[in-house]
Amino acid sequence: MIFRDVFFIMIDDFLVVNILTTLEEGKFQEKYIEFYLEKQRYIKRTVKIIAIVFAFIGIVSWEFNKLVSSIIFVACATFQVLLVAEDLLFRSPEEIATIQKILSDYRKYNLEVFTVVTKIVIKNTTNEDLVTDINRLLNIKREILDIESNINLKESKRLIKRATKEVELYMKQLNTNIYGEQQ
Repeated sequence: MIFRDVFFIMIDDFLVVNILTTLEEGKFQEKYIEFYLEKQRYIKRTVKIIAIVFAFIGIVSWEFNKLVSSIIFVACATFQVLLVAEDLLFRSPEEIATIQKILSDYRKYNLEVFTVVTKIVIKNTTNEDLVTDINRLLNIKREILDIESNINLKESKRLIKRATKEVELYMKQLNTNIYGEQQ
């Protein structure tokens, strides 16, 4: 009888650790994709601004120095080619929409995981319910990964570091709220 009680305690602890790890992984994916989209928008916006500035400088400098303005027009033409080939060089609007859907799905998924964590904290769940919740979450995650597998999200060390830092702060705050002040 004692062995059985210890076994259920171990399963309970395992499930709690599993769900917290699931929350941490989901939050990381959410933050990484959020930062990835931010970077994509920044790059596109920067290229367009540079093209506009070069075009303006080329027009203004034509009157003062023909050689400089010729160089500027070549640079401007290069940026115009980049803008025309934007869908080949950068994410297409369809890909951005898919990535935004993945981000939205991860946010919904993380809310579901947080709901399960809340059930654990207020002790409003059983091991059986927890197993059911974890299986439901795994199915949701599988659906997200199916969509994500069609998009090649390149890994960026800088974005990984930034997302990791955000998630560590989030989990630290969450752990403090769950377990009280840490020793």
